[in-house]
This record gives sequence, structure tokens and C-alpha cells, in this order.
Amino acid sequence: MLAYNLIRFQMARMAYSLDAVHPNQLSFHQAAHWLIKELTILPWVSPGRVPGVLQSMLDMAPAFVLPERRERSYPRSVRRRPQKYPTKKNASQR
Repeated sequence: MLAYNLIRFQMARMAYSLDAVHPNQLSFHQAAHWLIKELTILPWVSPGRVPGVLQSMLDMAPAFVLPERRERSYPRSVRRRPQKYPTKKNASQR
């Protein structure tokens, strides 16, 4: 859970570094793979280079922006669930 929150936090920082992009407009799958790769090499980076690595993460943000969603070609509807047993047509005549 901690790793997921760390990835989401970094994705939020990446999104806010761009103009008019929300964090949910970034591809989680692609960004997560790239961020995990970058964060695993972080312990071996000298402390002076850590701000540069973090800045390179922000610079990669445009690569993860998803395209705009297209409009639906059909209206959205909720289908009725099939019932197990048939219902009585006229329940008042008993």
C-alpha cells in the first residue's frame, strides 16, 4: 500500500507540473513501470544527484498523458437482471 501511495503521489506531482492535466489523466500502468525503475536506482545515486533525478521524473510527465476520451456512439443504459422465478401478472385476484 505504501508503494502504491508513493507512485500516486509522484504521479500527482508530475500532473501538476503540466498545465491543465489532472492526475487521473496520466497512464498509471506506464507511469508506474517507469517510476518503479527510477525509484529502485535511487539508493545508488549520490545525494547531490537526487534533485536532478526527481526533476527528470517531472520532465517525463508529458509522455504519460492519456488521449482524450471519445464520445459514446450509443447511449448508456442499465439492463434488467433476469429473475429466477416468474412474477404473477395479476396479484390482486387470489
